Amino acid sequence: MEVVADLASLAIENARLERLFMEKNRQIQELSEQLLEKVDAQTEELARMRELVEAYEREELRFVGVSEAFEKILRTIEVAKDSSLPVLIQGPSGSGKELVARALHFRGRRRNFPFLSLNCGAMPVDLLESELFGYAKGAFSGAYQSKKGLLEQVGRGSIFLDEVGDLSLENQAKLLRVLEQRRVRPIGSSRTVEIRCRFIAATNRDLKALVRSGDFREDLYYRLLGISISIPPLCERSEDIPLLLEFFFKKYSSDSLPRITRSAYEALVGYIWPGNVRQLENEVRRLCLLYPQRVCFSSLSSEIKSHWHRRKSGGSFGSEPPQSLEYYERKAILEALRFYRGNRVLAAKALGISRSRLYRKLGEYRLSEFRFDEVE
Repeated sequence: MEVVADLASLAIENARLERLFMEKNRQIQELSEQLLEKVDAQTEELARMRELVEAYEREELRFVGVSEAFEKILRTIEVAKDSSLPVLIQGPSGSGKELVARALHFRGRRRNFPFLSLNCGAMPVDLLESELFGYAKGAFSGAYQSKKGLLEQVGRGSIFLDEVGDLSLENQAKLLRVLEQRRVRPIGSSRTVEIRCRFIAATNRDLKALVRSGDFREDLYYRLLGISISIPPLCERSEDIPLLLEFFFKKYSSDSLPRITRSAYEALVGYIWPGNVRQLENEVRRLCLLYPQRVCFSSLSSEIKSHWHRRKSGGSFGSEPPQSLEYYERKAILEALRFYRGNRVLAAKALGISRSRLYRKLGEYRLSEFRFDEVE
C-alpha cells in the first residue's frame, strides 16, 4: 500500500510539475510574441525613419538659390546642425521656415531620430500642455488611456514649434519652465520625463516688438534665441527667383518642360511674390497642370499680369536696389540663352566669351537649360 501511495503521490507531483511547465512555457511564448511585436514595431519605425532621411536627401535640391542671404542661411545650417542650442527661425509666411528646420535636423547627428512639429498658432490654450507633456489614464474626462507627449515621443530628435509667437503668456511660462528644467511631468502622473530633444522654433512675427509690448516673455525670447536664422522675403533676393522657377517647373512637369514665352518668363521673374516661395511654387504647379505644353503671358494669374502691366506703364514701384556684378552677369547669360532658345554656341558668341567659359559660368551659377518661345 505504501508503494501504491508513493506512486500516486509521485504521479500527482509530476502532473503538477507538468502543469507548471506548460504554464511557464505559455508565458514564455507570450513574452516571446510580445518581444517579436516590439522588435517588428521598432524595425518598422527604423525603416520609416530611413525612408524619411532618404526622401529628404532626394528633396535636398529644394534648397535652391545663389543670393548672399541664401548662402548665409546655408552656412548657418552647416554650423548649427549638430549643436544642442535652441534655434529661432524668423521670416515671413511662405518663406520656407519649416524647410530650414528640417534641414537642421536631417543634416545633423539627430537625423535618425524623430522630427516632430507642433503649430502653436493652431493649438487651443488648454490643449498645448497635454500635447507637449502627455497625460496619464484618468487624468481628466476622456483620458481613457495614457498618452505620451510630443516631448517624450521625440526622444533625442528635434521638436519644431511653429508660430511660437502666437503662444499665450500662460503657455509661454510652461515652455520656459521646460527649457530651463529639461524635465516634464505628464498631466495626472507622478513620474517625470527627461527632455533630450533639440528645440527649433519659428515665427513670422517680430518677437522683439512683442517683447517690448509685453506680449512675449523676454526670458523665453532669449532662451529660444540660442542660434538665430533670419529668412528675408523673396522680393529681397530676386536673383533666386529664376532658379526657383526652374526647379519647380522641373518638379511639377509631367514629361518635358513646358515652353515659356519671354513675356511670361519676365513677368514671373519680375513679380514681387508677397506670398514668397509658397506662392511661387503654387503658381508654377498651377501652370504645369493647366498648361503642360506652353505657358504664355495670358496663362499667368491675374495679380502677376496686373503687376507686370503697371511696371510696363511706368507705375510707381520705387527704385530697385543696386545688385552685385554676379547678378548682372547671371542675368545676361539667362537673357542670351533665352534669346537663342538654349543654343549655347550662339549665346557664348553673343556674350563675347568662349564656350568653355560659358560652361564654367553655367556650373558656377547652377543654371540649367530652359526652352523659350518667341515674344508674344
